[in-house]
Amino acid sequence: MSGSIAEDSLSDGFFSDVLEGLDIALFERICSSRFRPIGRLPLWFKSFYSPVEHQQYDLAMQSAFLENFLIDAEAYWESPSDKRSGSRLASGVWSEGGETVARPLEAFALVAARRSLLAIVDLSSNFEDQRQVYQRARELALGQEKLALELSQKQRELQAALEQRVLNQESLEVIANTVAGNASAVLICDAMGRMQVANKALVDIFHIESGASGQRRSVLERWLQEAEGAYPEIKRVVTSGSYWEGEFESQGITGEKKWIRLNIGPVLDSEGTVSHYICIANDVTDVHYGNHGQERFEDVDPVTQLPNRHSFWRKITQLIEQATTQHQQLALYYVDLDHFKRVNDSLGHHAGDFLLNTFAARIAHCVKRTDIVAHLGGDEFAVVAQVKQLGNIETIAQRLLDSFIPPVTIDSTDFRLSASIGVALFPADGLDATTLMKHADLAMFHAKELGRNQCQFFKPAIGARFLNRLNLENDLEAAIQRGQFELYYQPQICLAEETFVRLEALIRWRHPEQGFISPAIFIPLAEESELIHKIGLWVLNTACAYAQQFAGQGIKVVVAVNVSACQARRKDFIDIVEQALQDSGLPPEQLEIEITETSFLEQMDEVVTMLSKLRRMGINVSLDDFGSGFSSLTYLKSLPVDNLKLDQTFVRELPDHEESRAITASVIRLAHDLKMNVIAEGVETVEQLDYLRQQGCDYVQGYYFYRPLPGDELPPIFDQIMEAGSII
Repeated sequence: MSGSIAEDSLSDGFFSDVLEGLDIALFERICSSRFRPIGRLPLWFKSFYSPVEHQQYDLAMQSAFLENFLIDAEAYWESPSDKRSGSRLASGVWSEGGETVARPLEAFALVAARRSLLAIVDLSSNFEDQRQVYQRARELALGQEKLALELSQKQRELQAALEQRVLNQESLEVIANTVAGNASAVLICDAMGRMQVANKALVDIFHIESGASGQRRSVLERWLQEAEGAYPEIKRVVTSGSYWEGEFESQGITGEKKWIRLNIGPVLDSEGTVSHYICIANDVTDVHYGNHGQERFEDVDPVTQLPNRHSFWRKITQLIEQATTQHQQLALYYVDLDHFKRVNDSLGHHAGDFLLNTFAARIAHCVKRTDIVAHLGGDEFAVVAQVKQLGNIETIAQRLLDSFIPPVTIDSTDFRLSASIGVALFPADGLDATTLMKHADLAMFHAKELGRNQCQFFKPAIGARFLNRLNLENDLEAAIQRGQFELYYQPQICLAEETFVRLEALIRWRHPEQGFISPAIFIPLAEESELIHKIGLWVLNTACAYAQQFAGQGIKVVVAVNVSACQARRKDFIDIVEQALQDSGLPPEQLEIEITETSFLEQMDEVVTMLSKLRRMGINVSLDDFGSGFSSLTYLKSLPVDNLKLDQTFVRELPDHEESRAITASVIRLAHDLKMNVIAEGVETVEQLDYLRQQGCDYVQGYYFYRPLPGDELPPIFDQIMEAGSII
């Protein structure tokens, strides 16, 4: 007799019958995550889990939740009996069976007869009553959420109306009279935060004395400081010129505390620079303190059924206090969905809510029941897990990333989203919730900068890098005024005979202290801060003027100018181009506009209309980085473009890489069938050049011929440029 519990039990099957009647799956631990069943397993268990060998189950491999729980269970099993906390260790409730029809389960680790046991219990029979109670709670919360959404919508509408008035250059005195009697508090500041408009509601609600200009000037700054506790990202969002809204607790000058629903909207001038901030605020204290019977329901986000930001803030504070006394380590994961706004705007909010709910369920399955999972609002989630070693932290991070891999089906269409995750550790990265959140947010922002769909751990260098980024943004605006930008030009070589010079204009920033700063660094900064419009206008005007200066010498120069997605989506972009041509005198056929795929993905119809107008004016259009985006072929037939620029990632691998050869040949054939020319970027070797020439490529550019050169170095070699393709 081996001494196993199954063999020591009653041979007549009585023990198995008892387990089956209780609907319990009981296992004896063999080693690590391998388990052997005791008695007959319930049918529901067999529908979720399969044995890896005869009568052996690797539960950690088949359940992410159990994998995490078994780490704690193993420590429990291996502890001396006098060191174990209680007679059993509970996992908390989780669900198996998918996101629509799920069965609530709970696992228990225990020791009996010196053997390590694992029991998995089906809680379905007791769960329905709880579900009905929760449903009633959710209905109450939805009603309250509806009121909050209506208030938020009214604030947005008022903010948008005031923004339009400011853009129309109405006097601030007229605007002040318009909002004087509005029930919402209205605050309009200049770009430095100085008060310019304050209505009566602002004075009454927040007890601001009408004559206290210095006090008024600090209102926005005070709100930012108060909100930063619950929204560590607020200063980053506002200083970058982005819209922000949220609720937070504020303390008035008389000491009273109020809950404020606030939105802050930047007003951008014609150059894309923030000129004003429009703030709309409402006192929502009664909503937070007046409905005592619904406090529990207000902690739940009605869309995802997860704890909301306020509940999360309370929970993480409590968890940090506990971890401090018990010397535990915590990991805070700040999860932000990539490009969610694009999907939400295109499919509608109902589909967006479905996606959020789906991903909320997946995220919750990645950690233990005792860990914290919350929906912070919008497309942001937070997870706080108790961890013991670095391997556990990385395992959870990978599990979170992997949870976004399966597509979500909406109306028979599969949608795939990814997430950027930032991680901050307690106590290493911060001793309080505010610091941890701020550091996790910075790490998440760093993950997005590196290309999204990844996890980054906070490091002090990231914080320093963010400060450097803010300094660069300030320097960037000064660079425009101080003339620190230069245009370099890289020739595009025709592989046949050419009678004119083709150049691509490339911007360079000569920083007074840091030297040349790569466009890969400052262009994304400019796009996020809206300075891209000022920079883009300077590039367009400078390039057109440069190309036109050779007209008197009988030299025709065609210049290509890169246009960002932000510029291309401006309603007055055509007017800007027309003005640049008019001011410089450059004929339209000597200007080429280069756009990338991201310029039209979100507003296809509008961009197609804009490109068509450019071509009717006689301007050429090129699609840059063709082949690097996921939808290029889908939209190609619809786009009115003259040239395709083959992405240099394919050119770099020519002629040795078979797939790159196939793609290059196919793109050239396709472009020619559509009556388009092909420009290959990044040509650096004669072998690459020979292959492109064999395939019929029209133009090439790259270091094999010329690096980007300052404008004054090009005129002496214009003849060489025109002849280079036919000579080599």
